[in-house]
Amino acid sequence: MPHIKLEYTDNLVLSAELQGLFQSIHQVLATTGGINLENCKSRCQALSDFRIGDGDARHAFVHLDIRFVEGRDMELKQQLGEEIKKILVDFFCTAQNPSATQITVEIRDILLADYHKHPQGSFTTQ
Repeated sequence: MPHIKLEYTDNLVLSAELQGLFQSIHQVLATTGGINLENCKSRCQALSDFRIGDGDARHAFVHLDIRFVEGRDMELKQQLGEEIKKILVDFFCTAQNPSATQITVEIRDILLADYHKHPQGSFTTQ
C-alpha cells in the first residue's frame, strides 16, 4: 500500500523516464507520509482515446490517483497532494507539451475491511 495510478493523454511528450517520476512520488509518500517505501506500487497508462472540453488538440491532462488504507488525517493528505502535484507539474509542464495541460491528484482511502493482501504485511501503518 499505497496503489498509485497515473493516467496522461498521449499528446504529452515525456522529457524523462517514468521510473524517475515514480521514484520521486514514492519518496514523498515515504518521507512525508510515513509509508513504507517497499509497499508503494505504481503503474501508468497513456491515453490515446480522450477528449477535453471542445476537443482542441492542444489540451492535455494528467491524473494521479493514490489510494491507501484509511487512517491518515486530512491535513497529511492535503500536504501529500500538494507536494506530489508539484512533482507532476515539473515533470509534465515542459516546453514540448501543450500549454493547456490540466494536472490533478486524487487521494482516497481504502477501507481496511475491504482490502485483502498476500502476504498480509502491516496494515496498521502502511
